[in-house]
Amino acid sequence: MGIWIAYVYPNAVLKIVQPSKVTVIFSDDDLKRVKLLVGVVISSALILLLLLVGVVVKTFVIKTYLFMQYQSA
Repeated sequence: MGIWIAYVYPNAVLKIVQPSKVTVIFSDDDLKRVKLLVGVVISSALILLLLLVGVVVKTFVIKTYLFMQYQSA
């Protein structure tokens, strides 16, 4: 999705990377759309990060003494 944003709005990406070299001419609708798309990308990344943390934590929790003790109960 990030590549799609960069393809559709190349000036927006350049403005973020090199703010002094690019003058961006957007309409307000384009600005809202870019902010919404970037927000979706960030929220997707956070969800993936939480899932990854959950998988890693689960790996360590199932090896603990308490989990093994109560697993058979």
